[in-house]
Amino acid sequence: MSKEVVDAGLKRCPCGEVPASLEMIDTGQGFKWMNVVGTCCGQWSLEFRADYHPDPDNRMPLAIECWNSADRCCELNDT
Repeated sequence: MSKEVVDAGLKRCPCGEVPASLEMIDTGQGFKWMNVVGTCCGQWSLEFRADYHPDPDNRMPLAIECWNSADRCCELNDT
């Protein structure tokens, strides 16, 4: 598991909070795919393509893009 503090304008989690950071969790596929979760509740998990980057600094922008582009319920789409 890799945890990085991010200040990248993260969108709200469905729990209603904006996470202070995201955690990237290896899915055992050699960094091809990973999961990303927010540190606010840890309940909402998204899978993103990590493009085989072994360095977390190269994967974090992909995790942030996945987090911010994921569909949320209607109330949270505008935030």
